[in-house]
Amino acid sequence: IRVGPEVAWACAMLFLMWFNAMWTRPFHRIENALWMAFAFALANRGMLPKVSEWTELRREWIVKLFGASMAAVALGGLIFLASGMYGDRQLRLALETQEAGKQLEYLQNAEKHLMVSDLAERQIAYHYLARARVTGNVDYLVEGINRLHTYFTREPQSRELNRLLGLYSKLGEIELYESVASYLHPWTSSDIVSSPDEKVFPSGNQKSGSGDVK
Repeated sequence: IRVGPEVAWACAMLFLMWFNAMWTRPFHRIENALWMAFAFALANRGMLPKVSEWTELRREWIVKLFGASMAAVALGGLIFLASGMYGDRQLRLALETQEAGKQLEYLQNAEKHLMVSDLAERQIAYHYLARARVTGNVDYLVEGINRLHTYFTREPQSRELNRLLGLYSKLGEIELYESVASYLHPWTSSDIVSSPDEKVFPSGNQKSGSGDVK
């Protein structure tokens, strides 16, 4: 088979990518995946026959079904994008308003949209913690900690880790403190996580961790 320089380049690119993939993870970068698709297209156009028995579609309904599937996927993607844009707008409105009730309403609306639901869930947790700090309402504090802990167990981040460590330390929730501190490096947690007899927790306020805070 006589091939042009573009086909030779495509084959070389594919060989390089797949050979490199044995030791690294090149497809974690989106541009590498796009280059691979482009190289496959060039190689297939130059090396595969344009007409043959196995390329002929004898059933027209297969083409129609494939087209309908692609149209449905594209439509679903557009709906998902529109839903995410609306949820993102609700998040922006929540950050701009100064009314606690309105802010919670906007955040709850954003939480219903899958693209931004995780961001809204985290912001709702911080919203309750902020209201607890201003009003002194224990119910807000418990709700905020529960939501933040739930979010952290699903998507551990250093910001939430530090916040939960501080809250559990002040509340004397030893078991919960140690469960969260287990996300630290072993050489770090051994210095931070202390036994109940040490002075990490406020004296006279030590609890077993089985109370309302989760």
